[in-house]
Parts: sequence; structure tokens; C-alpha cells
Amino acid sequence: MRFWRKNKFIGVTMAALISIAGSAIAADTITDSFKNGKFDGEAKVWYQSDDNDANKHIFDTENSWFDAGLRFSYSTDNYKGLGVGATFYAVDDLGAYENMANRSMLNVEHSDTGAWLGEAYITYAIANTSAKAGRQNILSPLVNSDDWPIFPNNFEALLIKNSDIPDTTLIGGYVWKERWMKSDDQEFNDFHHYVLMVGAVNKSIPNSELTAYLYEADDDDNDYKKITESDDSTIASYLEAKSKFKMFNLGAQFIRIDPEAEGKGDPTNAVGAKINTKLWMFDMTAAYVHVSDGASLAAKLSDHHIKTPLYTATIGGDGDIAGRPDSNSYKLSASITPLDQLTLTTAYAYYSMDSAKDYAVTVDGDCSEADFECKYTGIKNITMWAAFWYADHEGIGVYNGLNNEDDMITFRCWASFMF
Repeated sequence: MRFWRKNKFIGVTMAALISIAGSAIAADTITDSFKNGKFDGEAKVWYQSDDNDANKHIFDTENSWFDAGLRFSYSTDNYKGLGVGATFYAVDDLGAYENMANRSMLNVEHSDTGAWLGEAYITYAIANTSAKAGRQNILSPLVNSDDWPIFPNNFEALLIKNSDIPDTTLIGGYVWKERWMKSDDQEFNDFHHYVLMVGAVNKSIPNSELTAYLYEADDDDNDYKKITESDDSTIASYLEAKSKFKMFNLGAQFIRIDPEAEGKGDPTNAVGAKINTKLWMFDMTAAYVHVSDGASLAAKLSDHHIKTPLYTATIGGDGDIAGRPDSNSYKLSASITPLDQLTLTTAYAYYSMDSAKDYAVTVDGDCSEADFECKYTGIKNITMWAAFWYADHEGIGVYNGLNNEDDMITFRCWASFMF
């Protein structure tokens, strides 16, 4: 009952939305809309362990995380452009505490079951324009629902998309709340008080795609390093161009995070390039990224900047490693599919970091990471993924003080059944 009391607003909102739709649409049409709706679900288990303590080994219960979860999603069929949908999540440790893992990546207490309504939205579409309002998952370069933990972070937002211009999609959004990966009791929190976003994706050039996004984030609750509470905004932008030339897939990207507030440090600029090709059975990629000195990580605005879209990001080397100011990084990766539906991937990344003047963490030096992944989708409705990586990140970011040698071995795996 506690969940429903805490989320009474969502239930009232959904009831009101359906009532509004019902006032404009005949009752039998509403019935058909719900009858023809789509239901899907997912059962998933997620596990991770590392040797982050010099006195404990990998797979020790104190160094391990385990989450088991269920997802139930439902969306109505559209009538005259109107539709509603909802997604419910639940996470539990299934008795793993003191047996195989004492931690939850979503901070769910071992004596509790975490439950939340991650999506509760209304949609409307007319001609080439669509709108979606309410709790939802968002996909964009710097405000994004990342699926690396058992379930993604969610938002409360209004998004509008339009495709009137040939080969072009325009996106506009206003985001006011986010459920972080480790939100207390899975609650939704103010998201920089608000974030405005506009974007465009153009595919008019053959074999190419151009992407541009601009974000304005209120800084009143900004947790970027060295940015304190103020009335100013952070302006963030993301540009990317992808193209295919003969046997090569090419990519270039640019990120700018500008705190704007006077005396809060310089903007951070990041530029990246990558080239991909396939030789025989191997899919190979090489990437380079330079991040300028600045006050902010070249990372996503969402979920405390844990992740970054930069090309040299690895499983463990993401927002506060690949996106660290005053750094240069290089990444090589190769994938192979030796058996049908089985993909093996290995990657190596090298990060060279100088003593950033504006960023709070001034460690300089060289660090690296080697990743080994496998993914199998050969069983109907089931996906299995596992990875092992070795990181030597010089105690930077989340690796600060984790062990005496500043390196770490990590194992992560998950399995998902869709129904």
C-alpha cells in the first residue's frame, strides 16, 4: 500500500487522462482501444562482483551486487491519435543477501522489494507530429534512460516529435523529474529543476545521418564538480555525423558542457572520431577522443553523469573516465560471431589525463581498461550477457580509494526472458 500512497498522483493523473479521452470518444471505441492494447513483460536477473577491496576477493558477498526483477508494460491501441500506457517495475534480491551478494545496484534493501511505476503517459499523434506526456523513458545523447543496470532510469517529461521536413525528425522536450538508478525508495526527483531540450536528426544525405541536440539545464540542484547553487543554467550541446564510405563506417562527435555561471570554470569541449569496418568475421572499430580542460565532465546530464556517449567509453571507463576534462583517450574493439546468435567482443582503451585546472579532481597520469564480453540470443525470448573487465584507472572517479593498487577486476552478467 505504501507504493500506491506515494504514487497517488500518478493514479489520479491516469484516471483523469482516460476520462478526458472518454469525453471525446465513444465508450465502445475506448473499450476497443483497451481490448486491442499491447501487453508485454520481462523477467530479469542481474549480478556483478569485483575485487575492490585489497582484503576481499572477487565473488565475496561484500563485493557483489544482485538484483532480480519483473517488468510489466501495457499500452492501449490508438484512436484518433490518443493513447495511454504504463510500465510497472519490481526488484528483489530473492534471498541473495549473505548467500551470494549483499548489495543491490538500485539500492533496494535486502529486506524489501523495490517497486515503482516507471512509465505512466498519454500520447497524441496528428499528421506528422506526436506528443508524449508523463512518466516515460527517454532516448537522447545527453538525457537518456540507460539500461546497463537491471532496469533503466525514468523521467517525467513532455516530448514532441515532428517529421514534416523530408528525411528529418525534430524533437522538443521539457523534463522536470528523474528516477535515478539509486534513488531512495525509487522516488522521482527534481531533474536540475528542469531541462529543456531540442534536437534534429537528418538522413537526407545517402548513407549518412546527422544529429544535433541542445539542452538547457537549471543549475539550482546541479551536482557537477565545482558548480554550486546559482540562478544560472548549464548549456549543453551534442553534434554527431555518421556516414558510410565503401567498406568503412565513419563517425565524428562533439560535446560541449557550459556552466555559464560567472566564476564557475570554463566550458568543457569534447571531440571524437571513429572508424569501423568488417574484415572476414571480425567487426573492428578504432576511436579517439579529446576532452578539453573545463569545470564539467563530458557526460550525460542524467543519472549523475555516470554514462557518456563518447566513443572511447568502456564498461567501467565511462562518464568520469572517458569524459574527464583535460584528457585524451583511444579505444580499439573487435567483435566476432563464431556461432549463430553468439557474439564475442573485446576492447582495449587507454586514457591519458593531465591535471585539469577547473575540474575538482586533479589526478594526472595514464590509465587503461580491457573488456571481454559475450552475448547469446539463440534461445527464443531469452537474452544472456556476460562481461569481464580489468581496469587500472589510477583511483579516478568511482575508482577513488577502492583498493591499494588502483586496479580492479570486475565480472557482470544478466539474463532476460521476454514474455
